[in-house]
Amino acid sequence: EFWRKSSEQQRQKALYKQVYYPDLEAARASVREWNLSGAEMAQACEDLLIASFPEYVHRWSLEELMDMDEADLLRETGEEDPALALKMFRVLLDTAQEKLMEPEVAEHLIGYDLLELCQYFKNEQMERQILKELEEDETFARQLFQSACEGATDPLVWDCDKYGLPQLKSKLLALAGEKLQR
Repeated sequence: EFWRKSSEQQRQKALYKQVYYPDLEAARASVREWNLSGAEMAQACEDLLIASFPEYVHRWSLEELMDMDEADLLRETGEEDPALALKMFRVLLDTAQEKLMEPEVAEHLIGYDLLELCQYFKNEQMERQILKELEEDETFARQLFQSACEGATDPLVWDCDKYGLPQLKSKLLALAGEKLQR
């Protein structure tokens, strides 16, 4: 009986450490190289977010974190703190920067994660935060509008009309047009 309790406590400690304190450099390398299977890649993205924002993710229990993926982390963070969620999303994009021209990578990060971040849940505060970032940061705009992802950023162009941002809309359409000319 003592052995079982001791063994379970050790297992829980190891699991706690693995979930709350993943290897940041290993997660960065995995996301940068994007060479794992789908489920493993999702885990690498989640590990990167957890390791990059440890002070924030401790708000969730071990069980909750184990049931989440990076899109869940982004969405739930975005509901409370859109600026932080966008910062988290940018960590994923910046880390995978070289791979955003590959359809699988772009679809995962932009088509799936961006969708979870704002489009599916129509988080207007998040939409505004993203549009502000697109206005201010050329790199971010290029990451989204010149990646291999098709169609996922169209709602952001429509949001420019919704929020009265014709200059931003022109800029984003021009970036998308540059991609098509390549």
